[in-house]
Amino acid sequence: MRGSAVSGDEAQTSGPGQLDVTYPAQADGTPAGGALTAKELDRLRVVQLVLQRRLTRVSAGGMLGIGPRQVARLCDAYQRQGAVGLVSRKRGRVGNRKLPPSIEAQVVELTRRLYQDCGPTQVRKNLAEQHGIQLAKETVRKILSNAGLWFSKRRTPQVK
Repeated sequence: MRGSAVSGDEAQTSGPGQLDVTYPAQADGTPAGGALTAKELDRLRVVQLVLQRRLTRVSAGGMLGIGPRQVARLCDAYQRQGAVGLVSRKRGRVGNRKLPPSIEAQVVELTRRLYQDCGPTQVRKNLAEQHGIQLAKETVRKILSNAGLWFSKRRTPQVK
């Protein structure tokens, strides 16, 4: 194995299942920080075993639920960047399918103002026809439920 457990990055354990790593800043200057998750700690341990030649890539891939080529990529990233190379680059980013908050706010406002007595299916239809907002019925239901404007028949509304 080359280098230490975190090869150049400062690290310390902060409790069971947590390893604090000092991350470099991202391209926009914001820190990429945080502690390694349990999944990332497992990856770190398995990658270290592969680099020590105590484990094959195939068996490591089976343990992590990934293929041997991905294990090789993880090993390369660990050797180049240390533990930081094993951290998911998707952490802290908004998902591709996330609805913009402005649309959610618009749906809630229109429903409160115009369609308060309608269910999600009718609200969806009215939003599409009257306002040009195309959303799935389940998306509308979720937005209305989160805003407290729709309750399923099984659940009674919470009195505040």
